[in-house]
Amino acid sequence: MVTSVPMLIRATVWLAVFLLAMGQPATLLASDYFGQVTFNGVPVPGATVSATHADRKASATTNADGIYRLADLADGLWTLTIELFGFATITRDVTVPVTEDPPPDALSVRSFDELTRELPPARTFKTPDAPDKEPVDIIALSGLAGVDGDGLLINGSLNNGASTRFALPRGIGNNRPRPRGVHSYAAGFLMGNSLWDASPYSLTGSGSTKPAYADMQAFGTFQGPIRVPWLRNPITLSLGYQGASTTNVITQSARMPTALERAGDFSQTLDARGAPPTLIDPATGQPFERSVIPPERISPQASALLALYPVSPKPLGEGGAAGRVNYEAPVVNATRQNSADVRAGYTLRGDNRIEGGVSYQRGIAVAG
Repeated sequence: MVTSVPMLIRATVWLAVFLLAMGQPATLLASDYFGQVTFNGVPVPGATVSATHADRKASATTNADGIYRLADLADGLWTLTIELFGFATITRDVTVPVTEDPPPDALSVRSFDELTRELPPARTFKTPDAPDKEPVDIIALSGLAGVDGDGLLINGSLNNGASTRFALPRGIGNNRPRPRGVHSYAAGFLMGNSLWDASPYSLTGSGSTKPAYADMQAFGTFQGPIRVPWLRNPITLSLGYQGASTTNVITQSARMPTALERAGDFSQTLDARGAPPTLIDPATGQPFERSVIPPERISPQASALLALYPVSPKPLGEGGAAGRVNYEAPVVNATRQNSADVRAGYTLRGDNRIEGGVSYQRGIAVAG
């Protein structure tokens, strides 16, 4: 009898363990639940998914593929709720564990009436010009009342990059501050002279003098809006100037009268074929003797005009182009040009605009 007491105690312990295991509820078993949220077949990220069972609750958020995971859900019936602002809430019951893959939870857009029910009452105001008339509904005035019932309300914020140097001007309603106008301008100045010019080629062999001169070119432009205090809109002004002083040098060669020819003696003169010329006396019709014109037969007018011709440094036959030229000189041609242009435009109202302009040009050519 004494020896059976330990066995009785051992049997009693195993019986208690068995009864406790059989009496434990099945909710101690747990598993994970997966699902996907879509809208028109497109995954919806950021949706809130919550599941409740008695006093227990679990929640998750859909990822970029619209998939959510509820971990460690006890076996049994759970109430699943899917919420996202602007969309209708989905509520349905699911049984854990799931025997087959559930279909995607498709969202639908909330109607305008459902969205506006959550808004505060519409504020009204009376117009100053007609205080006796019915108040005006601000919602109707803003155009919200005309939105279709299936419209989608999108809530967000606007960022115009005000922290950068490319920020847009601030604006609230009709308060639109005028930005500063953008002006463009340019100026240039160029100078040159004959220091690096090559010496002119000489046909007479005496060497032509290289002339000295200086050139100049300048320009300037300005364009942009100009504001006048008593005008509503800015004046678009455009100014332009361009000036130039250029020089062109040409070496010219010629045949000038020699010292004997100036005295009327053509006995040593040869023509282009190398033959002496024949001078005819207009009074007798006969050639002058030895091709010499008597001094008394030369008119004073011809002698005065002869002084205007330059004297050749070399007589014919001493160098030159086969004796055909005996004088050369550089001819300097200078040109002075100036032009200015002024244009202005002003917008009156809408597409009506007035524009005008004035141009000035002047050019002078100087031959040396």
